[in-house]
Amino acid sequence: MGDEMELDDEKFVQMRQYSRVDTYIPIDLRLVPPEERPLVRPRTSVESALTTMQSLPELDSEPLSDAFKVLNAKLDTIINMLTFQNHGYHTLQFSEVNLSAGGLSVLCSEAYGEGEWLEAKMIFPTIPYVIFYLYGEVVHVVPEDTGQYKVSMEFKDLDEDIRDLIAKFVFERQREALRKKKRME
Repeated sequence: MGDEMELDDEKFVQMRQYSRVDTYIPIDLRLVPPEERPLVRPRTSVESALTTMQSLPELDSEPLSDAFKVLNAKLDTIINMLTFQNHGYHTLQFSEVNLSAGGLSVLCSEAYGEGEWLEAKMIFPTIPYVIFYLYGEVVHVVPEDTGQYKVSMEFKDLDEDIRDLIAKFVFERQREALRKKKRME
């Protein structure tokens, strides 16, 4: 019994080794059947129709150059939004998520079982938008009074580049929260 408790404590410490933040992001969870598990790999996608276009040429007029850069950024945003709609990403529901580079917790309507694997498809609202397809094991499920379930999953097989992107997003959200708190004081 003592060894099991030490292993549980060790796993808890490992899961908490990354900074966490509560944030709202578009997310969808899908159960990964056991036969599909060996085939899935975490990945990211940056959907943009402008990935093959050249950058703007440098102009002699700094104000004109700045104006074109702002206009270009706005057009990039519009094209990204249209691209997301065409691929069905606009159907993802915004949910409050407790996120770290090691895993996430989210409220959902399904009671997934501990040990099951989930695919979390989510979009980080950054420029450009990044779509994540992450896979993980359900490590904790808590029924809520609302009829929903708080599901916690630990990411599996993340490469360091994806883990770094998540950690960077978490860090930026924490900085934003600190700035807001500081302004309120």
